[in-house]
Amino acid sequence: MTLSGDVAINLESGSLAFADSSGASWASGKTLTITGNDKLPTHALRFGTSENGLTSTQLKQITYNGEPVALDSSGYLCHRGGLMLIVR
Repeated sequence: MTLSGDVAINLESGSLAFADSSGASWASGKTLTITGNDKLPTHALRFGTSENGLTSTQLKQITYNGEPVALDSSGYLCHRGGLMLIVR
């Protein structure tokens, strides 16, 4: 998959699968905005077959309902876990 402009996808149901796109050129500053249910559906959007299906720069260009995303070990888009640090 290449990203040459801003794109929006509504993932209320169904699924999409793309080949590993880590070698594809994505235009700088363009975004892939995905919307849908409150929680990103499991196995709804896939890039390749591993966590290397997109580069870290490409992943930063994607949001799901405004939140950052990651790829799981099978290449499926998932919510990116955050780290909470409490300093006392």
